[in-house]
Amino acid sequence: MRLRVSVLKARHEDAVPLPNPTTLTFLSPLHAGPASAHLVDPCSSVPVAMSETPSSDPSASNTPQDAAYDPAAFPAPDLSLILAPITASDWPQIQKLDERCFGPGRFTRTAYRLREGVAPDLDLCRVARVGSFLVGSNIMTRVNLGATPGLLLGPLTVDPAFRSRGIGEALVQASLNIAKDKGHALVLLVGDEPYYSRMGFKRVPPGRLTLPGPVDPARLLICELQDGAFESVHGPVTKAASHV
Repeated sequence: MRLRVSVLKARHEDAVPLPNPTTLTFLSPLHAGPASAHLVDPCSSVPVAMSETPSSDPSASNTPQDAAYDPAAFPAPDLSLILAPITASDWPQIQKLDERCFGPGRFTRTAYRLREGVAPDLDLCRVARVGSFLVGSNIMTRVNLGATPGLLLGPLTVDPAFRSRGIGEALVQASLNIAKDKGHALVLLVGDEPYYSRMGFKRVPPGRLTLPGPVDPARLLICELQDGAFESVHGPVTKAASHV
């Protein structure tokens, strides 16, 4: 049985609305009755919106076709999608997810050099869970863009089984929203422009910023959280002091 979930709107900054319209499709572990899933406000645990589509394949059910279906006999599994701040207990799962998705080569990337030895800003980082499973994370680290303070976004990681469902975009948007609320002006990342441009990122003009290692100029992107914040910024991108 496949579960189709339409996420409409969330009421809390930690559970930002997914791009509309968005449909999440998961495989229910139950085969005897309909399942449900929804985006949840982590403060109230109240479902924002959900819709369910039972399977039309008779072979997908163990219930006799001529028997009356009793919903109470088959409780729906908890497949809620939750965006929440990172906690200390999340780090082992995040590290395993990063290793599975990026492998040991992630330590040689230029962006990693800017994060190495610098504690991330936990107020801005987010994890995504489906039920009790951690399926994605986004890390935000403080850097200097020349003489201007900024943020480095990434790594953004989503479990391969849950990709192409809007989870990565929701994680990024949640971090950007709270960063803007806290007065941050600029967010830098190294990534694919066609994907991140949907979230307000654009290519850094040639020669404006230099990193401590090789980077494809077409993948060096900046997002202005305040209008005109990048106009006079230039120089080397360096580590900032750890945020406590």
